[in-house]
Amino acid sequence: RRLIDDKDALALVEDAAAANQAKTKGFLRSRNLTHEEWAELEVQLVEVIRDQDEGVFLSSEMLLAAMPTLVNLEDDSKASLIAIYERHMRYEEAARRTLATAEAEHEKREADLRRERDALLAERKALLASHSAREEELQAELSRSAAAIEEAKKEAADATLRASEAEAVAEAAREEASLKRETSKALKEEVIENDRLTIANRNRIKALETDLDAAREEK
Repeated sequence: RRLIDDKDALALVEDAAAANQAKTKGFLRSRNLTHEEWAELEVQLVEVIRDQDEGVFLSSEMLLAAMPTLVNLEDDSKASLIAIYERHMRYEEAARRTLATAEAEHEKREADLRRERDALLAERKALLASHSAREEELQAELSRSAAAIEEAKKEAADATLRASEAEAVAEAAREEASLKRETSKALKEEVIENDRLTIANRNRIKALETDLDAAREEK
């Protein structure tokens, strides 16, 4: 999480210009101190920074106490290393703020995405519930329609049966009416025949009476 913990952290504190200036102007008390020895001081500085807690900023006195070898340096050389330390700590603070901002933005984005996901899931759940309710409603309508069709079929069958029964009754009535007509016709013919016979009998009786009267007169 810290720049100093990176494997290439030494590159963040190396200051070749300060090393050359220290050597050229004789800032180092030890005239035998080489460029490599200056680099070793930078390595020690990296270790000091790594050992301190995150967010801690050592004062100059505390840094000198943590790096006793700095006592052997001229003030300008010590000031150069202290400036390197302070510059790196500003980098660390800036990186920490940047990371904190990035993490906050990331968390905010994750929270937004979770809210969007939850909203989509809730919407999907609502749609599924609505779809299920609509399916149940359609199924109920289909059931009612099927029941209505069956009822209509039953009513049609009953109507057909009633029509057949009515037709049978009508046919029986027609047959009965036909029979009555035939019977009535036969009775009329019989009455006419009886009347004809009655008239004929009357005429015959009248003729017999006439013959009888004539026979009586002859006697």
